[in-house]
Amino acid sequence: MILEDTIPVDLYRVAREFGITIDETCLSRLRGLCFWWDQFRIIVDARLSLIERRWVIAHELGHYFHREVGASSGRYVHALDPREIRADDYARKLLMPKDAFHEAVSLYGCDAVVLERVFGAPRRQVEKRSQELFC
Repeated sequence: MILEDTIPVDLYRVAREFGITIDETCLSRLRGLCFWWDQFRIIVDARLSLIERRWVIAHELGHYFHREVGASSGRYVHALDPREIRADDYARKLLMPKDAFHEAVSLYGCDAVVLERVFGAPRRQVEKRSQELFC
């Protein structure tokens, strides 16, 4: 079974495999950010729930794998920015791989609350992934 072997995705293992450092701290206006310093780093707001921290980490990994990391002055990033859309898309696919999602739906149905717990992904993202795969 795919679910038993790979879900929820170990994001810290993924980061380690690519030499990425993840730090958790209190951020004032951001949920997370990523940048190159001596290596690629992801900073996530430690006050977020575990599911939200997982989402932020997966999203920032999306920036890394799309090579879309630029200098930011800390200003608000628009949700319609194509780079943010690509990072969100990457995060959904990383946290909820297609085959695992199909398996989970066949076992548990389409209940987003249950699938949120299975994948450790925010409910709104579970719903979007369901729409991507089933609509």
